[in-house]
Amino acid sequence: MKASTILLSSLLVCISVALFPAQAVPRAAEASGAHYLLAAETLEPWHLGGFYRYQERELDDGMDTFVQNKAAVHLGYDLLSWLSVYGTLGSTRVKIEPLADEDSDAAAEYGAGIWANLLDHDLLGNLTMETRMRLQAIGQISHASFDDVQGDDVAYTEIYSALTLSLVTEVIGNKNYWPDAVGLFAGPVYDTIESDDIDDNGESIGIAIGLDLYITRNITISASYEAFETDGAINAGLNCRF
Repeated sequence: MKASTILLSSLLVCISVALFPAQAVPRAAEASGAHYLLAAETLEPWHLGGFYRYQERELDDGMDTFVQNKAAVHLGYDLLSWLSVYGTLGSTRVKIEPLADEDSDAAAEYGAGIWANLLDHDLLGNLTMETRMRLQAIGQISHASFDDVQGDDVAYTEIYSALTLSLVTEVIGNKNYWPDAVGLFAGPVYDTIESDDIDDNGESIGIAIGLDLYITRNITISASYEAFETDGAINAGLNCRF
């Protein structure tokens, strides 16, 4: 018994030492809601998530490329059952290729947007699959300022909108399937930047194609690619509905 106790204690010490760099402070992960300041019964109108975006834009001279590398979080609220507004706050790095090898220092990018679920239509399926067609729209505006991009200050306002048609296959009647549903989507996208410091020569209208993984009814992971005439963008995101 004494040997087992010593072995268990040693194991716990080793685990603690191994995890120390990853968790520098203790987490008060209380299981009971009675120990929290706010014990909300429902937060269903709220959305919380994050996204990553990498985009290349051709500049006016036709030789240089403006590269954006951004990561942000968003917080949204349902005004109606089908209409939501949200705000974003993130960190963005930019550079002008091939003039620069490294990204600029990170700068805050903030913005706001709105998305609308316009259509949800059932399609015929077999006994274990249920397919739906969905039409969704989004519009967003954001702003960022940088102190030193190739020796110059750069500020821009980005305007973005998209209309996507999704085919969502929901798995029903069998809990062994993962995830709960898979959605393929595509549609037109509009993206442009307004700036006095850089001249965006790339096309503003493109096509987006992507994949939604509905991990649960309230958690979705998304990935997509947006193709424009001379450049493109890669997106990845996570959205949680409470």
